[in-house]
Parts: sequence; structure tokens; C-alpha cells
Amino acid sequence: MILSFTKSSASAHTLLFEPKGSCFVAQRYWKGILWYAKSDMLWRASAWISVAPKGTERAVAALQDVAKSRSAWESEHYILIKDGRGLPMTTSGNIMKDADGNLPGFVARITDIAACKKPEEALQESERRYRLLAENVSDVIWVTDMNLRPTYLSPSHTRLTGYSVEEAMGRGIEESLPPASFKAAAEAFAKAVVSQEKGAGNAVLGLPPLELEMKRKDGSTVWVASTMNFIRDSDGRPIEMLGVLRDITDRKRAEELFRALSESSPVAIYVVSDGTFQFVNPQFQRYVGYTEAELLGMDPLEMVFPEDRSRVRQNAVQMLRGERAAEYEYRIITRSGQTMWVMETVISIQYLGRRAALGNLMDISERKESEEKLKETLAELERSNKELEQFAYVTSHDLQEPLRMVASYVQLLSQRYKGKLDTDADDFINFAVDGANRMQRMIQDLLAYSRLSTRGKSLELTDCEAVLNQVIDNLKLAIEESSTVITHDALPVVPADDSQLSQLLQNLIGNAIKFRSEVPPGIHVSAVERGSDWLFSVRDNGIGIDPRYHERIFVLFQRLHRRDQYPGTGIGLAICRRIVERHGGKIWIDSELGKGSTFYFTIPK
Repeated sequence: MILSFTKSSASAHTLLFEPKGSCFVAQRYWKGILWYAKSDMLWRASAWISVAPKGTERAVAALQDVAKSRSAWESEHYILIKDGRGLPMTTSGNIMKDADGNLPGFVARITDIAACKKPEEALQESERRYRLLAENVSDVIWVTDMNLRPTYLSPSHTRLTGYSVEEAMGRGIEESLPPASFKAAAEAFAKAVVSQEKGAGNAVLGLPPLELEMKRKDGSTVWVASTMNFIRDSDGRPIEMLGVLRDITDRKRAEELFRALSESSPVAIYVVSDGTFQFVNPQFQRYVGYTEAELLGMDPLEMVFPEDRSRVRQNAVQMLRGERAAEYEYRIITRSGQTMWVMETVISIQYLGRRAALGNLMDISERKESEEKLKETLAELERSNKELEQFAYVTSHDLQEPLRMVASYVQLLSQRYKGKLDTDADDFINFAVDGANRMQRMIQDLLAYSRLSTRGKSLELTDCEAVLNQVIDNLKLAIEESSTVITHDALPVVPADDSQLSQLLQNLIGNAIKFRSEVPPGIHVSAVERGSDWLFSVRDNGIGIDPRYHERIFVLFQRLHRRDQYPGTGIGLAICRRIVERHGGKIWIDSELGKGSTFYFTIPK
């Protein structure tokens, strides 16, 4: 018996089947669903050849069960269409009975459910991707019910706590957190439940981030940053909690170490973020006179001296941009109204996940006060020195003329009356002549000394070898008379006043010739680089100087020998020191009595 089918809607159609042995033959198929022509569909060997492979066995078994039980059925499977694609369908129907109760066939209704399956499959794919993500991230993803009982934990929970997922699912939150963290989490949860406004649809409304300590299976603890969100139903009621745990143990330990060090530090330490103090140590509080509660949240510029604020703000901006190392001095106003000078060093850091400035202050008020006093003293000393130099110059210059007159008349007496008076008179005349000559030389040396700073030339690049050769030429007679041998290494070109450098070398070499021992003088001049300076040395084999007098010899008019032994005014080495200091260097001696001397002096490059 051939049956027919009817087309009842766009996506659902009725088919009639008749039995043939233990199988079933479809009389006709709907072209609109299967895309077969009518001629293709008549009398196909089996309707279920058209069922996709993964559903064929299930579909055939279902129809055989229906045939045996003679009851209605409903199933879902894929049917192959002509181009080879599988379409999702639902099939429902009843058996057909004749008047004798026999089974002549089936009446079935096939419904195309592809449109319904696409969102379902998309949801399944989304869930698959979400689970794949959750199970492969290092952070822990968790879900709990509203009683905070876990319903899902990602595998990374085991790495974090040491508990397997199965073990952790059976533990309550109070078992997983130490008392302090449990209290903080419970309070935050309760507050959020009470204060959150009702959401719409599946709105997700969250709790503020929390930092909690968690217990590990081995008895240790870890610190985590926890973000938590409510998942609400379509009526806005919270039904679940979704959260993420991130391991911040290393950061918390670093913070604890920082806090311990800063709280015991004698240096004032602070952290500023978003324009306000986020941390201040006890020493900082003592410096400024404010309590921690008063400082946290305060704008640091509020306590900066008004005239220094723009400079401090500019330095802070440059530091955050990495344009300069922020170390500078400025004034702050303490809570008591006192002005304090501080030196601040600031670096850029990450603090609690945000960009911040870590700074330390040192009270330099005493140093600044000392600097001001030193400036005043130096200014007074400079004024006094100038007055002294002027006095020395004027005095020595004004004494020249009367002294020249005295010396001239004494010498005239010596010329006219020597030998005409008694011997005592001759001695008196000789003493007067000698004294006048010595006084004249001292005044000339004093005048030369006073002119070193006021009459010196500007420093220009000077060839030291050329200067030394000129000095040797100036001392040619003394060198020949004393059989002196002068040697030298290669000498540099330095910024110097050539005339003063010549006077310096001439004084040192002249002293080496004057204070010679019984052997002919041997003098060696050398220079070596030493950092930013040239280190010169003038070494001789003379009589040497007792170390007790190494400083005294550089003082004006200081002599170590009688005038009848070694003539001179005692001002030569004082002039040497003045010349070296004018060039920005230092001079000293290394000598022992009877073992010669080496004079060292430096000149900046």
C-alpha cells in the first residue's frame, strides 16, 4: 500500500511509512527539506540511509522499539541531504493500526531545527572556549553559590594551594582562609549584598578588589588579589559569585620588607600616587609633625614652602618622565609653622599596581644654616684679604721711596767716611747699609707677593717644557757656578699664567741650588697625569728638610737657617704656594734631613 505525505508548514512536514520486513521504506520525501527530486526519492531502499552516520543506529533502534511497543515516539537526529550535509531534525509520530489491530505503517512528523541548533551550538562552543581558557590560565577562576560554597575551581587552584580540585570543592571558605582574611571577605560580601542595587537581566555587579591570605595544604600561606562579581538572574537577583584569584605573595613579601625597613629607618620615607600620600614612615611623621591619618590622602605640595612649589612640581614631572634624576633641595612648612630645609631623592615605582613616586627626605636645616654662615665668613674673609692685599701693596709701594733715600745716604756715608772714623763707626755704617738693602728686598718681595692675585694674567694653554727651558736660561750663571745638573721628563701643556709658572719653577730650582749638599746638585723635573690634574715634582739631592718644618716653610718670612748661611727673605715658598693655589692646585713637600727633597704640586688639566 502506497501512502502519501502532507506539507504542513515551512519547517515541519508529515511522512507516511509502511513496513517491509524489519525495516521501513519511505514512500516519498519532502523536496523542500532534503533537496532530492521526486524521482530520486521514490522507493529508496531505506529511509534511514538518509540518516547521518552518527545518528543512523540510534534512529533505527528507536523505530524498532516503536514497532515492538506500538507506542508514540520522539527523537532528534541528523538527516543527510543530497549535497552531503547533515541537517538537525526532530522526528515524532505514532503507529498506524488497521481494524484488526495490525501495523500497516507509521505516520511521522519531521521538523527542521537548524535555526534552533545554531544558538545552542554557539553557546556550547563558547562554553568550550571559556573552559579551555579557565583551565589554562595561571590565575584561579572560581564560582560559588550564594552561600559561598564552590561550584567550580580551575586547575590552577591546585598549583596555588596544593589541594586538588576535588579536595578544595569540599572545603568551605572559612577553612581556606585565616581568621583575619575570612573576616575581611565575609564583611565585604555581606556589605556588597546589602548595598548593591538591583541589576537587570544577567547584569554582573562586583565587589571591590580584596587582598586575602589563603591556607596551603602544606601549612604555609599565600597572598592573593581577589576580584569577585555577582551573577544575577533576569529578575536581578544574585544567584552566583564569579571570581579570579591572582598570586601576589612575592609582592606582599616585598611590601612587608619595605614597610619593616622604612619604619626602622632614620630617613623620612613616603610614597605618593595620584597626587596624594599613600604611605609615610614614622620618621616622616616626626619631621613634618603630622600623624599618619592626617598625611594619607594629603597633597604633598600643601606643606611645600610657597616659593618652592613650582620648582618641586616641575622636578616631579621631569622625574616621572624619566628626564632627570630627581634629587633636589627645598623648604617645607611643618605643622607647627616652622620652616625646614630638606634634601629629597625620588624614584618612580609601582605601588599596589599603580605608578607612584618613592621619596626620602633628609633634614638639612643645620647644614644650610652652616652654609649660610660659611658664605658670610668667606665673603668677609675675601673682603679682608682684598683689604690686606691692598694694604700690603700700598705699604710696600709707599715705603720704597723713603727707604731708597735712607739706603742712598747710608751708602754715601760708607763711601765718604769708611776708614776715616774708628772701626766701630765703620761697623755701624756697614750694618745700616746691610739692613737697608735687606729691607728693600723684603719690600720688593712683599710687593711681588701682593701682585700675584691682582696683577696675574688669565690662564692660557702653556708649554711647560718651554717655561722650564726659560728658567734654566735665567739661572744659567748659578747652574754653572754650582755644577748643577738638571734633567726632566716630557712635560705637558697646561692652562696657566706663564710668567707665574716660570716664577714657581725658578723659585723651586733656585732653592735646590742654594740649599745644596757637598756633592754637585742634581735636579729632576717630571709630571704625570693623576685624575683631573697633572702632578708635577721637582726632586733634588740637597740638604733636606726636617718633617717638623714641612708646613712652616710655606709661611711668609719663615726661615730655617741663619742669613749668613743662606741669604734670602723667607718669602719664596710662600709665593710658590700662592701661585699654585691661584691655578687651583696644591703644593707639598716630601723630605728628610740629609736625604734631599721632592716638591710636589698639581695643576688642573
